[in-house]
Amino acid sequence: MNTTGTDVQESNERLLKALFSNRGLTHLVEVGAAELGNPVLVVDPTYHYAARAGIEIDDADDSVFARFVRTESADEVIADEGIRYIKETGVDEELARAHGAVLRHNPLYDLDTLTQDVVAEGICLGRVMALAKNHPFGEADRAVFDRLVALVAQELQKGYMVKGRVIRPSMVQVVSN
Repeated sequence: MNTTGTDVQESNERLLKALFSNRGLTHLVEVGAAELGNPVLVVDPTYHYAARAGIEIDDADDSVFARFVRTESADEVIADEGIRYIKETGVDEELARAHGAVLRHNPLYDLDTLTQDVVAEGICLGRVMALAKNHPFGEADRAVFDRLVALVAQELQKGYMVKGRVIRPSMVQVVSN
């Protein structure tokens, strides 16, 4: 991503349009991944994927990243090894204390990550993570990521997250009956 303020503003406007398009969380995350030029993942508090975008893996790719993504793709949930990493290295606690995105190197992907909890009214609705697969993160990426997280929070508040799926209130009534 370029680092000019105009580029950030234009990216943020495209993200806002994605939110207002009412095409859902997956569309918003797809636009976010395109704007960042790197993969973006959204997980619920139970480690189920709600949306993923920008993760294209060639069949011949045998990188650490590709192997781990293939493991997780089968179940649409973070692999046990990933959950262990989160718990053993204090990721949850670090994100809970943070006021914004946290930049870390994730050895399971062998990539740097930008990660932030999605919080509304003091409740963690999920987590957004961008992976520095295609290029390292710069200041402009952080600004666009911050806006993406805020808009993901808006999208998640339109419904309820159940095992990685956003369920609209009308669907909740049907499920509960």
